Amino acid sequence: MYDFWRKHGGETNLFVAEEPEKSKTTSHTKTRCFHTMTGVIILCGVIFLGHYIGQGASARTRIDASWPEVIRQATNLSHKVSLLRPLHRPGLSQAAKSRKGASRPDKEESAKEGKSLAQTAMAEQPAPGEQSEIIRSLIFSPTALKIEQVHKVALQTRNHIASERKKRLSQTQCLAKAIYFEARSESELGQKAIAEVIMNRVGSPDYPNSVCGVVFQNADKHNACQFSFACDGKTDIPTTGKPWEKAMRIAREAINGQIRIARLRNVMNYHADYTSPRWASSMKPVIKIGQHIFYADS
Repeated sequence: MYDFWRKHGGETNLFVAEEPEKSKTTSHTKTRCFHTMTGVIILCGVIFLGHYIGQGASARTRIDASWPEVIRQATNLSHKVSLLRPLHRPGLSQAAKSRKGASRPDKEESAKEGKSLAQTAMAEQPAPGEQSEIIRSLIFSPTALKIEQVHKVALQTRNHIASERKKRLSQTQCLAKAIYFEARSESELGQKAIAEVIMNRVGSPDYPNSVCGVVFQNADKHNACQFSFACDGKTDIPTTGKPWEKAMRIAREAINGQIRIARLRNVMNYHADYTSPRWASSMKPVIKIGQHIFYADS
């Protein structure tokens, strides 16, 4: 036994050999405690942060006291006008904050505050003229249906005006062609006389009621129409130049009622002096202008 003890270094060495096992157990215990404390601290931090974020979200989504006035549907005219005024009143809110902060304001401060509130409220109210203008705009503002009807009428009017202008231009060109081909070589009075006869026919129930209808009446019958240029088989397209411009000017004057020749008031027939139509013998000659003789019903 003694030999065994001496072989292993004595009793002291045996106790020293057991110390590492005890130190290892203590180290494991400390590590577990540290991890546990760390987890508790992290959990508390998460809980506190979640509570703080929830409070901020609740404050941001809180509905202001003035919003119900905007959300509520306007039922009368005064409520509609009130919606036109500013929603937030800095003067009033500032005064309200100062009133809330003071515990017991004295009478003088209360009077000043009330006067300030009254002045601020009066300043924010629209003037009487502005109030009447606002009410008038609310009452007389056209509805969408009314605007659509007005637009439709305006569009129809514009189309009608464009159609009338196109029709008037066509009538002017027809009359100018008759003046150009029938009396291009005549004086201005001779050309105006041709235009006067055509306009007299337009106003007569015995002839078409349009200038083009009178000028090109029976134009489909060869050499049997009212005006020879319309059925002689030749082109009726005028050559641009001063004679055509003059014919267009006289035609516009005749259509506008600016040409009045007293001797031709009821005259609806004429012919050139180098022809002898059969109908001439049954009518009364009125006047000769240039190469044309004008007739009236006998």
